[in-house]
Amino acid sequence: LIVGTIITPMIGDNQMIIWTLFLTFTCCHLMANYMAVAVVRMDRLNFARFHVAAQDFLTCGSIPGILSTNRREPLLMLLLPGGLHLQLGAQFRSVIDSASDLDGFIFDLDERYLMRLVLTSGSSSQRSGVISVVLHPDITPADLIRVTLHAEIVKLCLTTRKLEIASPCQKDMTSLIDFVFQDSRDSGSVRKLSKADCQQIVNMSYRCAQRLFPEFAVGLQAKGWLTDAVQFNVDEWRCIWDKQGVDGDPTKKQ
Repeated sequence: LIVGTIITPMIGDNQMIIWTLFLTFTCCHLMANYMAVAVVRMDRLNFARFHVAAQDFLTCGSIPGILSTNRREPLLMLLLPGGLHLQLGAQFRSVIDSASDLDGFIFDLDERYLMRLVLTSGSSSQRSGVISVVLHPDITPADLIRVTLHAEIVKLCLTTRKLEIASPCQKDMTSLIDFVFQDSRDSGSVRKLSKADCQQIVNMSYRCAQRLFPEFAVGLQAKGWLTDAVQFNVDEWRCIWDKQGVDGDPTKKQ
């Protein structure tokens, strides 16, 4: 404030200097803020930090520590086209079109979530689409971590043709990848996946997630991550379902 009070009368009539100083100080201000945020070490998981931890676990069998993960977390989240978007807390109708669709899930109907994979682009080298997840009102932070690990397995099998390093789910992931890329390894193209194929991927990856989650959860706690709460972007929709019908939670958004 003092420097501004001194400088203002000196440069008041020179527009070039005014704009030069404005742009210079604005850049310095933004850089200082970026550097301040970069040194923050968060011990709770958001989507970006979870992605780093889960990808290391699925491909290398190890979970990175808090310091390493925070350093690798992208601070500038650019909105680029393509890729798979995870929607937690989706509407029930975005996952289930009819009551018969429930028969396509291998999930126990006591499970606290249902997942559906919808690909909007399946013939290019980079698949894009949405992983929609319906959540039960009794969903817990541990369940959300398990759901998101399941989604990370789906993403990995859709984007990786081969695991270069032995992973804790090598056999399961190899089966998934073989199913996704069958008949397309030699041609180098990506085969188009049908709705039934997408549901099969969700079911196969569900088994993998169920087996891996206990080890993953223990690994997170061993590295010092706090898992009693998560910082995921979760929508407010909740639903109760069974074979007889579907009820919306009256206390939640409908």
